Amino acid sequence: MTHKSDTQKAFSYAINSLTLMAVIVLLSVVMHCTQLEIISLLIGILVFIIGALSIIGLIHSLKGIKSENNLKKVVGLIINVTFVSLFIYVFIANALDIVKVMN
Repeated sequence: MTHKSDTQKAFSYAINSLTLMAVIVLLSVVMHCTQLEIISLLIGILVFIIGALSIIGLIHSLKGIKSENNLKKVVGLIINVTFVSLFIYVFIANALDIVKVMN
C-alpha cells in the first residue's frame, strides 16, 4: 500500500475537478442543442461536486505547502484555488438572486 503525499492528493483532486468541468462543458453543448431540462440539474450537481473536490484539494494543498516545490504542487494549488474561488462566487451570486426574489 503506497502512501500519497498531500501534494499528490491535491493534484489528483485538481485533475478530477478539471475532468468534471470538461463534462459540464459537453453537457452544456448537448443542453443547448436538445433543450433537455434534466441536463441542467446534472450540471448543477456536478458544480457542487467540483466545489467539494476543490475544497478538499485546497486543504491538501495547504497541508503540503511546506513540502518541496514541484510542478504538481503549484498546478494543484492554482487549480484548486481557482475552482474554490469560482464556487464561492457562484454560491454568493445565487444567494443574492434568492434575496432579490424574496424582496
